[in-house]
Amino acid sequence: MTFTALPNRSLRRITIDKGLFHLLAALCLLPGYFNLGQEFKIVMIPYVSYLILDKRASYLPALLVHFLPGTLVSQAILAACAVLSLINLKLLLKLRLGTALVVTILPFPLVVFAAIRSGEPIIEVGQYLSLYLGLFAFFYGSLIADQVDEKIVKRVLWVLFGCALLQTTGFTGGTVRYYFLAVPALIIVGASRLIPGARWHFSVWLSLAAVIIVTLILSGVLKVTFIILFSTIVAILLLLARIHWTRVVKGLPVGKVLVIFALVITGYMAAPVSSEYAAYDQSKGIQDIEEIDDVLPALKFKLFGDRGLLWKGAWKTVQKHNGLLPPEMPSPIVYVTNEGLRLQVGFGAHNIGLELLRSYGWLAGAAATGMYLLFLSYSGVALVRSDQRNILLPVLAAVTAVAFVGGVFGHFVLNNNFSFLLLALGGVGYGSYRVGLRKYSGATP
Repeated sequence: MTFTALPNRSLRRITIDKGLFHLLAALCLLPGYFNLGQEFKIVMIPYVSYLILDKRASYLPALLVHFLPGTLVSQAILAACAVLSLINLKLLLKLRLGTALVVTILPFPLVVFAAIRSGEPIIEVGQYLSLYLGLFAFFYGSLIADQVDEKIVKRVLWVLFGCALLQTTGFTGGTVRYYFLAVPALIIVGASRLIPGARWHFSVWLSLAAVIIVTLILSGVLKVTFIILFSTIVAILLLLARIHWTRVVKGLPVGKVLVIFALVITGYMAAPVSSEYAAYDQSKGIQDIEEIDDVLPALKFKLFGDRGLLWKGAWKTVQKHNGLLPPEMPSPIVYVTNEGLRLQVGFGAHNIGLELLRSYGWLAGAAATGMYLLFLSYSGVALVRSDQRNILLPVLAAVTAVAFVGGVFGHFVLNNNFSFLLLALGGVGYGSYRVGLRKYSGATP
């Protein structure tokens, strides 16, 4: 029996969507990150490092899934972002990020030395370093920005939708941080068809996903915290201002305004002027906002009964115990005084600037804080100056809002289960603005 070749005209080219393949692989591997031991995570490190170093934007949705659990794999992803940034210094210079990379890199050896000197296990060392390493995700996003298209943006949104749905199952430990960005991003995307003057429209399916999220929130199945609510409001206001007051907004330093406002809030609450609220009864504070009457009590609680006390305690710790060089793996405990009682809070400073200073000392902490504020400013610049048809604008509005609100009222923005999501998307937005892309225009309904 003989075989003859088919005519060329009968051949069909078979293409493999590598981005989709790696996304499906990441979803299949996700249970292993939660249920298997460190050996499994160590085996996965070369694979996720390859996904970063190959510098393909189509791998971004898959990497978001790998990063989600906040494990050793997440730390490896951030380390690979740092390596990729150094390798592509020339390209970052063209994007006007060269100086930012140098300022970020210079204090980092001090942080590494402090971690090694502590003698802690490698997992603890990685956890300590990851807060700083999270900054390099912004450079990664900027480097892949010229490849990002509508399909990738939609896949990122579907990943966020999946994380939001997981919140309804009681499996909140690994997805709660992504949920903080999922709600404002999906609400804005879902409302894109209703926003007058919007020049981008997402698919009906994404609008339906947004309706599902809102329905679950209104029915009480999904909880909305103060940070989520405040971030959503800020994101909507930023986007509406960008659409309807384009000329005015483009002339305003929106990014710098957000940075200054963040510093003023932190400084005011950490100062003695807020001491009259130090005895605010924390039992009256509302963590989850279930009805409209909960909003103002939650705001008062976050400002005066909760965050104000934490910020004061963290600031006193920094003043008394921190020097120029990083301390040896500081404890996450912050001491606060409430109603004359000295309390221990084991979750850090709940403000990104104070937490970086507390963790890394004045030199490295100030550098890291400055870079985070710079990246927040750059996200604001990209939001107000990018082409109005850019399909990234709704996502960028949500990213900028969460970076601002989450940075002021928390430090989860640089945790190793959120930083890559937030800063990589911010970097994509800034990179697309800097290289003047137009490929995001005209999303298909």
